[in-house]
Amino acid sequence: MATPDLPVPGTPVLLIGIGGLGCELAAACTGAQSRRLLDFDSDALAAYDPDETMCLAGDAADTSDMDPDAMREAAEEAAAQLASTAQEASGLVLLVSAIGGQTGSVALPTLANEFRSAQWTVLVAALEPLPFEGVGRAEMASQAVRELESVADLILHVPNRPIADLCDPGLPVGEAIGRLKGKAIAALSQLLKALSGASCIGLQPSELRRSLTDAGRGALGVGTGSGDGRVEMAIRDACANSFLTQESCQQASAAVLHLLGTSDLSFQEVHNAAVLVGQLVGRVPIQVGLSVDNSIGNQVRATLLVTGIRHPGAGASGDDAVAALAQHQDLSFHDGVNLDVPAFLRRRPIPRLRY
Repeated sequence: MATPDLPVPGTPVLLIGIGGLGCELAAACTGAQSRRLLDFDSDALAAYDPDETMCLAGDAADTSDMDPDAMREAAEEAAAQLASTAQEASGLVLLVSAIGGQTGSVALPTLANEFRSAQWTVLVAALEPLPFEGVGRAEMASQAVRELESVADLILHVPNRPIADLCDPGLPVGEAIGRLKGKAIAALSQLLKALSGASCIGLQPSELRRSLTDAGRGALGVGTGSGDGRVEMAIRDACANSFLTQESCQQASAAVLHLLGTSDLSFQEVHNAAVLVGQLVGRVPIQVGLSVDNSIGNQVRATLLVTGIRHPGAGASGDDAVAALAQHQDLSFHDGVNLDVPAFLRRRPIPRLRY
């Protein structure tokens, strides 16, 4: 089988940023063929390319008095316009937004519902509020996620907890938040490249799209490796320095692994990657795809997506659900060890397969 030097063109993705943070992240992401930035604040949109922006408030000069119904109506009109005109996106859209504020919590589910009704595959990256932003925003975020579960194919619920993994507790809050934003941009950019680049081996664009349809909650990890053991290094990086957690991997019902490497990537390296992911997610279906790009040198880039996650407290109610969530949060660290990094990545040697 001849292996091409460059990836075959894959599935184009329409990237939409919603609200202040959503627009900021989407504008910085690479890998999207089409991009739109939506907000009710026309002044905030002035910082971006006018060809990519859309003011949800229309010509209104003051949007402070807009009620949720008016916001939903504006979001519905925007989604209908985008879904009908962006035919080049082939029906796959990634919506990026913070939740907990009114713009994200109201407009995001509305946009997802409208695109889903238009037969698009809808992926959502929803960034939850930080702990110090208050109980009210946390409750709005939870409500938004519940609404998204019925209208989006895949919800990448980006938690705020990894901010503690990224920096020293004494780091200025602005710098800490900046690191979290950078991490989200890197992860979403690599996901976009994986979605838009067809696999010359393994997972084809149509198969990838089917695996994301009705996938429920998901979690994303990206990593890079180079030199000896580069694939294993990329998998370790994707697991230990990402939005993946031990719980999300153990509760997933399926996994997608996409590798981007040069044409000299060996069969054994790809096999080792699949074995490592199998140790991480257990006995669930794993789809593996490989794209070739000789411009990245000796690097290998891994994108690991787990889907069908059962969230803590699923099926519980009231105090039981609260207790389950509290236990989930309290067990993240023990004696300075991050338990969200899978145990086999913390202490087990990389398996070396023999043929």
